[in-house]
Amino acid sequence: MAPTRLLILVVAILAWTGGALATSLTDPVSVTVSPDPVSAGNTALSVAVGFAADPGPGTVTVTVSDAAGGSVTNSAAASGVTTTVPVDVASLADGTLTVSATFTDGTGATGAPATTQAFKDTVAPTVTLNATGGQAATVTVTSDEPLASLSVQAGPETLSLADFTGDTATVQLPDGTHEIAVVSATDGVGNAAGAVPATSVAVDATPPSVTLLAPTDALLTDASPTVSATVTDTIALANVSLTVTDATGATTLVPGDAGVTLDGSSFTADLAAAGVTITDGNASLTLAATDTTGNVASASHAFEMDALGPAVSTFDFRFTNGELRLEVDAGEPLSTLRVDVDGPEGYVLTKEDFTVAGTRYTVYRTPIQGTYRVTLLEATDAVGNPMQAPRTATATTDVISPFIEEFAVRTTDSTVTVTVVSSEPLDTFTVQLVGDGRRTLDENDFRGFRSYSYTLPNARPGGYRATLLDATDAAGNAATVGHTASAIIEEPPAPTPVPTAVPATPVPTVATPEPLPETAAPPMAQSSVQPSASSLAPVVVRAAVDTAGVTAGEELAVFATVYNPAPTEAELAVKLYVDGVPVETVLVVVPGETATELLLTETFVLPGEYTVRVGEVDAGTVTVWPAGETPAADPAPASAGASGGGPDLAIATGVAVLTLLGGAVALSMRMRG
Repeated sequence: MAPTRLLILVVAILAWTGGALATSLTDPVSVTVSPDPVSAGNTALSVAVGFAADPGPGTVTVTVSDAAGGSVTNSAAASGVTTTVPVDVASLADGTLTVSATFTDGTGATGAPATTQAFKDTVAPTVTLNATGGQAATVTVTSDEPLASLSVQAGPETLSLADFTGDTATVQLPDGTHEIAVVSATDGVGNAAGAVPATSVAVDATPPSVTLLAPTDALLTDASPTVSATVTDTIALANVSLTVTDATGATTLVPGDAGVTLDGSSFTADLAAAGVTITDGNASLTLAATDTTGNVASASHAFEMDALGPAVSTFDFRFTNGELRLEVDAGEPLSTLRVDVDGPEGYVLTKEDFTVAGTRYTVYRTPIQGTYRVTLLEATDAVGNPMQAPRTATATTDVISPFIEEFAVRTTDSTVTVTVVSSEPLDTFTVQLVGDGRRTLDENDFRGFRSYSYTLPNARPGGYRATLLDATDAAGNAATVGHTASAIIEEPPAPTPVPTAVPATPVPTVATPEPLPETAAPPMAQSSVQPSASSLAPVVVRAAVDTAGVTAGEELAVFATVYNPAPTEAELAVKLYVDGVPVETVLVVVPGETATELLLTETFVLPGEYTVRVGEVDAGTVTVWPAGETPAADPAPASAGASGGGPDLAIATGVAVLTLLGGAVALSMRMRG
C-alpha cells in the first residue's frame, strides 16, 4: 500500500474515534512529590510525572491545591517517560495538598490527570526547658508536638532524645552550678524549634561536713556545757540542729533559740543560756546538718554526766548484837567519807575505817552505855562532787545485862505459880519446871512486862522446882542464869479410919537377903532402912546413885530396893527426889514377902551439887559439871542414909527378901510429865 493511502487511513481512523486513541497514549500514570512532607525550610516541590511510554512532544502541567481552595500551577515540556515539574507551594495553607498532573500534546489535546497527595507543615515546634538541681540535675523538655530530634547541653554532658523518658532526663553532674540549654529540637518534618532560654542548676551530691569541737571528754561534770562545732557544705546549708539526750528524754535546739547561733560555719550552743540541764548518767549530743539539696550529715558524742554529788540513800545507824553499826550507801563509789560520832565517847570515822562492798560502806564499833549521834561531815564522789545534803542519825546502846531481881515458885492447893522479875524487860527467857512432870517454858508462856508470871493449874500434890535456864534483853545481853526455886503442894489429910477389931497376926521374921548380883546394879553409894515390923505396906529399904558426878545433860542412874513384908502382893508409888523436889514417880507392884530392885534416872541441865533420895531413903549427893568439862578423876560414890548400908540388908521381921534376879515379879509404871 502506498504511503499516501496509509496516512489517509490513519487520519480517517482518528477522525472516526474523535482522537481517543491519541489521548490514552499520553495520559500520565504516576505523580511523585518531593519533599513530602513540605516544611517551612523547603516549600519548592519537585513533582515527577511518569508515563507508560514517551508521550512525544507536549506539555506536562502540575496543579497543587490546598484544602482552603488555594492552588498553584506550573508546566514543563514533556521529556520522555518522566517529566519533572517544579512547583512552589509557599502560598498554600499547611495541611494536605492535592497534586494533579496532565499532558497536552502538540494538537492542544489534554489527557486525563494523574493525582497524588502531599503534606505541608511549615510551623516550627514550641519547646520549653526546665531544670532542677539537687544531688543530680533533672532536665525537663516539653514540646507542643512530637519531636524527631533533640539535643540538650547539661554542663559537661550532652543529652539526646534517647536519654529522655517522656519529657524528663536525669543526669549526674559534678557538684557545682551548671548551665542547661537546648541546642536543637526538630519536629517530624524537620521544622526546627526556635531559640529556647537556657537555665542553670546547682548540683550537690556531697553531704555537709559536721565536726564537734567541744565537749569531747568521756566524763563531764558540767551539767550545762557549751557545745561548739563547725558545719560546712559545698553549696549551702538548709538547717542545723543540736539534740541533747539524757535519762529524762531528748531536747532539740536550732540556731535562733536562746544561746544557739550559727555564724558562717561556726556553730555554738550555750546549754545554760538555752535552759538545758543534763541529768547524771549516760547522755549524748548529736549535731545534724542538712544542705539545700537534701544531703544529711551528723556527728555525735556519748559521755557520762556526773555533775551532782553523792545522794546518800542509806545512812543507817543502829545498835545490834552488842555493837554499833553504821551503814552508808551513796549509790556510787566515794573518794572521801568522814562521819562524826558524838555521845558517851566522841571520834571521827574516815573512809579507811569502813568495809566497802560496791557502793555500800559499813563500820562496826563496840560502844559503852548511852545514846550516840552520828553526822555525815563529808562524802565526795570520784570526780570530787560534794554530797548533796548532810545526814544525821542516833542510836541508843544497851550493854548492861539484865538483873534477875526475883525468881520464885509459889503454890496453892491446886496451882503452881512461877514468878520472874527482871531489872529490865526481857526479850527471851527459858524456865524448866519439874514436878508433876517436866515442862520447859519460854517467854511466850509468861505474862507481864519486866515482872513475868506463869501459873500451872490443876497441879497435883508434891514438890515443884523451877530453874532459870537462860534470859536475854532486846540487845542480846544475857542475865545470870541458874536461879532455882522450890515449893510443895501438901497431900490432903487422909480421912480418919473407923477402928475395927483385927485378929492378931504373927510378925514374920525377915532373914538378911543375899547380896545382889553384880549385873543387878553397878557399884553405888547407897542407903537403907529397916522396915517397920508393925507395917505390912511395901517400903523403900535401900537407895543409891551409880556415881557421885556427871556432866550437864548426862543421865544419872539411881537404884532402889522396895520390900513388901505382907504375904500378898501390894503396890507402892516410888518417888525420886532431887533437892527435895519429886522429879519422877514409878508405880511398882511387889509380890508378898519379896524385895524388888528398881532403876530410876534423872538428867541435870545446870551444873551444881544436888541431893538425891528415893522415897524417904537418901541416895547420895551428886555433882554436875558444866557440859563439855571432864573432871580430873571420878570421885568415889558418897554414902548416904541413916544406916550406912551395904549390899546386904537385914530386915527386922526376918522375912526373906527376894532379889529381882531371884524371881521377884514387879509391875512398874513410870509417871513422868
